[in-house]
Amino acid sequence: MLPSATGPIVASITVTPSDSTLFSRPTRAIYVGVTGNVTIQWAAANTESFLTSEGYSNTGAFVAVPAGTTLTVRANKVLATGTTANSILALF
Repeated sequence: MLPSATGPIVASITVTPSDSTLFSRPTRAIYVGVTGNVTIQWAAANTESFLTSEGYSNTGAFVAVPAGTTLTVRANKVLATGTTANSILALF
């Protein structure tokens, strides 16, 4: 059974930022343990062609994210390019 998109977070994995590796399912949130930048690919990037056709970006860059922050984002991956934060968890 897949975790609910609106219920509590029920699982996590340690993230190794990668420009190519996708998560098995979109995140509910991303936890940042050590301050830095986090660049993600939005979960809709692979399924919603309107994003680029209407000028939206497929990625999001969060700059100077403080340690201990939980970003409530639906992401397919955390990109190595642009990510300087460490101790990152993908939350599902």
